[in-house]
Amino acid sequence: MNARSLGFSFHVLVLDDDAFEAKLLSDVLRDLRSGITIHTVTSSEQAIAFLYRDAGFASAPKPHLFFWITGCPATVGVFCRCSKVTRIFA
Repeated sequence: MNARSLGFSFHVLVLDDDAFEAKLLSDVLRDLRSGITIHTVTSSEQAIAFLYRDAGFASAPKPHLFFWITGCPATVGVFCRCSKVTRIFA
């Protein structure tokens, strides 16, 4: 019996501007655990929209895990400002 057979999906958000790296990470995560659903975004703006369920992500699930690849352009400033917002995952 696995997580998916119990009706549970483990949601992972991956922020990476390199499609190959994002696919590699997604493949590794899926090999490690069944029932994982990977959501990939390529910019910090998309990640924030996903987390807040804005701009095309209205039905986005709350991620259980968030991989933020720090080499993405402009992510540091955006996420530093965003981290001051309380209850981002509420």
